[in-house]
Formats: sequence, structure tokens, C-alpha cells
Amino acid sequence: MMGLKFVAHSVLLAVMIAVCFGGERLAKLRLTEISVEEAVVRPNLVPNFSFEQVSSDGFPVGWRWDKRNTDATCTVDEREARSGKRSLKFTNGTPFGAHVYGTLWLAEPITLKPGKPYTLSVYVKSEDHGIAWVGGGADWQFRLRIPATQGKWQRIWMTFVPSERDANFVLRVVTESPTKGFWIDDLKLEEGNEPTPCLPVEGRILLEPNRAEQEIERDGEFSLAFTLFLPEPLPKATLQAQIGRFASLRKQISLPQGTWQVTVKGEAIGVDDLPQVATLRLVQGQRTSAQMTVRFFSPQNASARLADLRQKLPAFKRQLDELRAKGMDISYPLVTFTVLENFVNYAEEDIKHGEVRRAFMQIADMETMTKRLERELSEALAGKRILPEVPRWTGTERPKIVGPSFIAPTVFPTRPLSPIPRPIFFVGYGHFGQVRADIEKFPRYGVNIIQIEFGPNSVFPEDGVVSDAPIRGTLNVLDRAAKAGVAVNLLISLHYFPQWMLDKYPHLRKRRFGFLQYCLHAPESQDLLKRYIAQIIPPLKEHPALHSICLTNEPVNVEEPCEYAEREWRDWLSKRHGEIETLNKRWQTNFKDFNEVPLPNPLASSQLNRAIFYDFVRFNQEWFASWHKRLADAIKAIAPDLPVHAKAMTWTMLNDVDVRYGVDAELFASFSDINGNDSVNFYSHGTGEFAQGWLLSAMAYDLQRSVKDAPIFNSENHIIPDRETRYVPAEHVRAALWQGAVYGQSATTIWVWERTFDPLSDFAGSIMHRPACAEVVGRTCLDLNRFAEEVTALQKAPPQVSLLHSVSALVWDGGRYTECRNALYTAMTFVGVKIGFVTERQLERGIVPDTPVLFVPNIVHLSDAAFETLLRYKGRIVLVGSGDLLSRNEYGESRATERGKVKDWERLEFEYAKTTWRDLWIRLLTKLKAWGVQPLVEVRDRKGEPIWGVAWRCAETPKGIIVNLCNYRQDSVTVTLWRDRRQVFAVDLVSNGQKTRQFALTPLQVRLLQVK
Repeated sequence: MMGLKFVAHSVLLAVMIAVCFGGERLAKLRLTEISVEEAVVRPNLVPNFSFEQVSSDGFPVGWRWDKRNTDATCTVDEREARSGKRSLKFTNGTPFGAHVYGTLWLAEPITLKPGKPYTLSVYVKSEDHGIAWVGGGADWQFRLRIPATQGKWQRIWMTFVPSERDANFVLRVVTESPTKGFWIDDLKLEEGNEPTPCLPVEGRILLEPNRAEQEIERDGEFSLAFTLFLPEPLPKATLQAQIGRFASLRKQISLPQGTWQVTVKGEAIGVDDLPQVATLRLVQGQRTSAQMTVRFFSPQNASARLADLRQKLPAFKRQLDELRAKGMDISYPLVTFTVLENFVNYAEEDIKHGEVRRAFMQIADMETMTKRLERELSEALAGKRILPEVPRWTGTERPKIVGPSFIAPTVFPTRPLSPIPRPIFFVGYGHFGQVRADIEKFPRYGVNIIQIEFGPNSVFPEDGVVSDAPIRGTLNVLDRAAKAGVAVNLLISLHYFPQWMLDKYPHLRKRRFGFLQYCLHAPESQDLLKRYIAQIIPPLKEHPALHSICLTNEPVNVEEPCEYAEREWRDWLSKRHGEIETLNKRWQTNFKDFNEVPLPNPLASSQLNRAIFYDFVRFNQEWFASWHKRLADAIKAIAPDLPVHAKAMTWTMLNDVDVRYGVDAELFASFSDINGNDSVNFYSHGTGEFAQGWLLSAMAYDLQRSVKDAPIFNSENHIIPDRETRYVPAEHVRAALWQGAVYGQSATTIWVWERTFDPLSDFAGSIMHRPACAEVVGRTCLDLNRFAEEVTALQKAPPQVSLLHSVSALVWDGGRYTECRNALYTAMTFVGVKIGFVTERQLERGIVPDTPVLFVPNIVHLSDAAFETLLRYKGRIVLVGSGDLLSRNEYGESRATERGKVKDWERLEFEYAKTTWRDLWIRLLTKLKAWGVQPLVEVRDRKGEPIWGVAWRCAETPKGIIVNLCNYRQDSVTVTLWRDRRQVFAVDLVSNGQKTRQFALTPLQVRLLQVK
């Protein structure tokens, strides 16, 4: 039977649809052929894949379930099934948190062949699936994420190649966050690079598309594939295919029992990209049908639409020139025009390279932008629209750091000879060749900073050879940048280490995580880095366009032990513990002297007892900060006024699982002039509670601002994931940038201003493929600088509450601490209070918090020195959690918590993996008011009730109260403002200046209001 094939050109009904556009463009869509051939079906390695075999306890035979630390459920559902009589339904009500999940797994591992490709597929049905996946392998590295399927069964799959570590493959399903329910059925694991049909377990005809959605990126022939399962011969039947309203085709068939591949072929030329439904029906007494959604991305259609856009550009330029001649500041429309002018060419390049789908995403954005620009320019020329004036940095003087701000001379384009010093918000891009090439364009794009880099390997290319080429190239960039009014942050990229150094000093080769791939403790590496700094800083230090120096890129210190680190470790232990007996008591060990104590290997830190690991974490954090400080001091010795910072990843400052990386926000602040970081905030694409992943950056920024009153500089701002192919709305980018500024980010360079045609490149999906996002970056930069004083007031507003940040808790209490902290932070964000942090290290130094309320988030372990300072705190301490909080010190030793004031401290119940942020939010709405903490202005819904999901912060200024709002919800809301129990009017500063008492906030919309 293999290779049996039936082809018919059939009875053609309404074979073609032809549509004229503009009298010239002809779009053609027709179906030409239906063919049927026997399908290839590879064996399924998963036993009981359809969950039809159920044991006496009602659970699928061969599978195991553990809800672990969640309230998740896994049940056999006999009301839903893709095939057979049953499927598995999962629910989960437990908030997402580190190590918080429920899991189903196959009791017997499946033996895989290392190096061979395998494809894992599963049918899923979901609307509100939360975070869930199917997969396995060592460290659970292969994860097939479960998507939303709009309540329909849909097959999803992934292909992977196992290694020796994955040979005993434990297949599992994991739910990690709240879901009302998702279903799975017909799991299949098979050899090969693509899925083959998963045969239904019962004897009924089954017809389904091979893909629920198909995209066709070409003009000409296309084909759509369906699978037909016949449990018995089909002597006579009809296949009917249709796409859209008019193109259809019919075929008579007679088939034996088996599994068949049905291919519908057609031709499409110039068809638009609107989704169309393709339907295949099997008629044989009763009807069986299957549907898929098809989108045609026609190069012909795309090119014609780009030509229309290009034709409008000369008229736009004439209108802009006319407005400029009238003395108007054309900054805002110029941003839109510049994006159109450049991205029309980029989209054409995409078409030529086969990236037609990507071109269509850009075209749709540009068509919307074009209509808006036409309206703005015509209204401005008619005197019906006032174009706002925007202050710009002059480029003649390096900004000075004052609190959270960069202060420097600014001018308005209409008054270029009257500089005024004021706060400047720097927004721009990194990090490679394209930012250097586009310096002169960036003011027209509306942005004003770039990050560039070079490293030691280019200055010291060979032993004994020094090259000044990188320095000369950088000076050229700085000169061009100063003329353009664009600041330059220089990453000195210490990870670009000379190969000849590793060859000359083999002991520098150490196993490490991260970018820095050489022994940091060795004197040879440290000497080379100091020589590098001494070579590059003198010729660059005075240049006004040089904004600052970034010392390291995503620094972490996880290195296998070396002799130098061993000595430093033992010296540190001696200073910390004084006597070896003290160490032994704290660690529960029996070392004779400090020279016996080995340096733990952080590559295997999970094997350590917590007391030893705690000391290692403290040592590692302090040593890594001191390593950075030596580099910063080397720069300061040459250029005392040149600001320095490091690009530390925010999650390494906050996550318990990342505490071993050696990054501490407070210690990094000690050598920095700027609170540097690298952070992430991705669009949620409709999944989860919030429209974007705002929490990490907001919390990290508040932590950094609490340990140093200095600007935040996120110099690698990840707002779009690498290789993201889905559409990302401009509202997400604006909210990420605007809210970042409100929380202290006064400078940022976005990853990444590069284009590529390689789908595997880190540049794929970048902002340079997204015109609406590029436009909103420029317009947001203009808005931030136009309202710099108001945003700065929000940055400077003092915290009203503090959260305790504890390294001891990160080490000992782990997820129970971080989950409670995150939930508290989220809850208080939607109460409108300014949140700060107090750190364990600050308490150890005797610094007493000055906020009226201090929250202790489910912390059991806190150092003795920090605890003693807590006892001196005059405000209200609120213990949030369950059990004996603060009952143990940094070494796990018991502490009597009932002495002194401790018994009088407030309690707020929180149960790990059960209490949600919404539970805390409801309690805090009343508790905070009772404790005398409330925002200057309250945000409520249209009925005057509290509203979740809208973040707001307030600041008092001479002109009135500034209120900043952002809707993080997935839906729109109507909000009202209240002060002193009365509804009040507000003026929208950014958009129109009109007064309003009630207004709508769409998802991720931000508003800057003034209440008098």
C-alpha cells in the first residue's frame, strides 16, 4: 500500500477569484488539485498516550502525579477528548513562583538514542492555560509550551536532539501558574524531524488539518495538508475543498482502510494578508470536515503597498520643511517621517530575502503611521494643531549626576542659542555596527544615546603589540555624536580577552559561567585589565559626548576554585569568624585551622550545607564587587569625573536561585556613579494576569534606588525577546520605557539596533524590524524630556513603605521569601504607595529605615547584626508570612524572637504557594490606611471602588500633584481619581491638556496627570 496515490483535477467550481485594486493590481486565488496518498506513520514511544487505560484509583495507567507545593489538579475527563473517550484536565490556582509547580510524569523512562532527532507532539485545548509545558530531558531542558487554542483541540510539537544525559527520558507535563483548565490528549514521541499522525484509539473517521494555521510567503502555487483516518474501507465519497468565499474544488474518492494524507493545491497571486478559512469536507452519507486558517503573504501585494507608501514621502518632506520655516518644532512628526523613510527600504529588503511575513507586519504599521502623519501635518499647517517644543541635549557638555538625574545644558530647536540646564532622559540603542552608522539619523528618530564597545583583545592583539585603532575609531564616533547631540556610553568589554594571554598563562583557563571566560583572581589577568584601562581612558576621558563607562557585560562570578581564590577565601573567613572554633560552631564542622577550609565550587553549590553556602555567597559578592572597584578606581585615577557602572542583570540581584552569581545591588552601587543594569520586560501576548512582565524591572529599580541615590542606566534593555516572530505592539514598548523612567531609569539603550535575515541570530525579531516600536521609542524619549521635571519629581518622591531585602533569606528561605516579597510588591503597586527597600547589609551597618512601615516578607533567617538594628526601628514592622519569622540567624542558629518589641510587631498572614498577591492587596487596602500610609491621590474604578492592575505613583510639586498611571491588565478599565474622599479633576499633561474626572485606560496605556 505504501506510495499509493490518488490525484484528480476534479470538478472545478468557481475556480478563481480575481479582484482589482486601483484598477491595476490583480489578485488571483484558485484551487487546482486534490491528491490523496498513504500517510507515513512512525511508531509512538509513549505508552497509554491517549489516557484510555485507567487504574482502579481513576488515574491513567503508567503515569504519576504530584501537586507538590500547589493546589493544582490532574484528572481524567470523560467529557473532553481529541480521540477515544478520555483526556487529562489540569487546573491550578497557585501563583507562579520559584520551584512552585505540579507535575505529571511517565513512571517508566523512555530510552532515546543520543544524537538522533525526536519529535514530541500533543493535542491541547485551552483558553486560560497559564504557564505550562510538556517535555523532559536533563534539567528539563526540552519544553514544549502550551499555548492558548481558543477552546479548540490543536496539535503542537517540537523537535529536539537528546544527548547522553537525556537518554533515559522522563516525559512530563508541568503546570507552573494559575489556570482554570487546559486539556491534553494523544501525546506522541517519535523518531524524526517532524510529527507524523497520532492515530486515534477508537474506530471512527477522523479528518483534521496538519496545522491549525498556515502561512504562505510567496506568490504562485501552494498546498494545504490534511490527515484522514479511515477505520474501514470507504468505497465511495466526495472530498470538497474551499478557501475563502469563492475558490472551491470537488473530488470523488474510493479508499481502503488506513491513514491518508490529503493535499489541497492551489495558486495565489497578489492576495492580501487577511486570514482566510480553508475547509475540507468528506461527504459520504454524513459530513466530516476540518478547517485551517490560511494567511497569504504575497510579495506582489507587499511591493505594491510599499510603492504607495514611498510615493507619499516627498509630500511629507515638503510639509515638514514648510512647518520648520514657520518656526515650529517638528520633532514629533519628524520621528514618524524618519521611521517611514528608512523602514520602507527595510521592508523591501525583507521581501527580497524571503522575509515576506515580516515585511507585511511592517507595512501594516507604516500604513497606520502614514494616516496619522497625514492628519498631524495637515492640521498643523492649518493652524488646528500646536506641535510641542522639546528640549534637546546640546552635546557640548557631559551631563552631571544629581540624585536620579543627568543634568546638562539643553536647547529648544526654535531657540538654539539659549541653553538651559535641566534633567535629561537618555533613550537610545545598542550595541554594534548599526548604531555607529546611524548616529546622524538618531536625533531625527527622536533618540539621544547609544552604547558601543571594544575590548582588550583589539587593543592588545598580540603579546607586546598595542593598537590604537579602537581608540581612534571611538574618537571618530564621539566627534560625530557630539555634533548630532547623541551621547555615547562605552562598554569596555572585558570579556573580549586576548587569546595570546590564555596561551601564555594556561592557568587563566578556568571553567566559568557567563561572558568572562578567564580566571579573575589571577594577578596576570588583573594586571592586563589595568594596562588596558591605562591605555584607553586618557585619550577619551575629556570628550563631552562620552556619557559614561560600562565596566562589564552581564557580570557573574561562578568560577571553579583556583589557588588565588582559595587564599582570598581563607583570609576572608579568618576576618569574619576570628577563631576557627567560631566557624566550626556556625558551620557544624571540625576544621583544625582556616588553611584546611576548601573554597566551595559554585558549579556544584547545591551540594553545600546552607551555612557554608551562606558564607560563600557573602564572600563571592564582596570579592566580585572589590574586583569591579579596582577597575573603577583605575579609571578614576585617570578621569575622576568620568561616571562608571556595570551592566548587572537584575535577576541576579533578586532571585534566590541566582544568589550564587556574586551580584549584590548595594555592593555594586559602592563602586558605581550610576546604578547600572541589564533587565527584561517582555510582552505577554495575552497570557497571564498582566499584559507585560513589568515586575522584575520595577522591583530591581526600586532596590537600586534604595541603596544609592543615583540614576538607573539599563544599558541592555530587553523589551523584545531574541528571535521573536510575533507582533509586539508599540504600547508595550512605550509602557516599558515610560514606567522605567518613573521608577528611576534616566538612561537606557535598547537591545538591539540591528537587522538580520538569519532566523537563528540574536538580532532576529529586533526592534529594527518593527517600525511602530521604533516610532514609539523616539516619541517616548521626546515626551520624557518634555516632562522631565514632572517625571523627576516622581523619581524623587520618598518611599512610604519599605521591604526587607535579605541575602540570608535568599540563601536559606529561598522561594518562600521571594514569592512573598514579589506578592507584597505587586499588591502595594496597585495601592499607589511608593515602595522602597532596606537591605540586610544596611541594617548591619546600623542604618535605621526612615519609612513609617517596614515589611518583613516571610523571612526566617536574618543576620544577628541586622536584627539588632531592627529592634531600634521606631516605625511599624509588619511580619508577613507564617511560622516563626526572624527566628534564626544567618547560620541557621535559633534566636529568641519574643524578647523586647518583637512580640508587638504586626502580623499579616501569608501561606507559601497558597496566598496570592490579590489576597494581600485586599488586606492592604484597609491596613495601610489604618497605619497612616496612603497615596496623595487614589485611583478607583467608575463606581468609586478599588481597582487592581493599575499601577500609579504620585508626587507633590509647586504646580500641583503629579499622578502617573499605567494599566498592566489585559483589558481596558475606566478610572476615576479621588482625594480627601472626593472625586477630583485632572489634567492630562502629555496628550491634550484637557481636564477630566473619568477616563479609560487601554492595556499598557500610560497617563501623566496633574491634580491641583
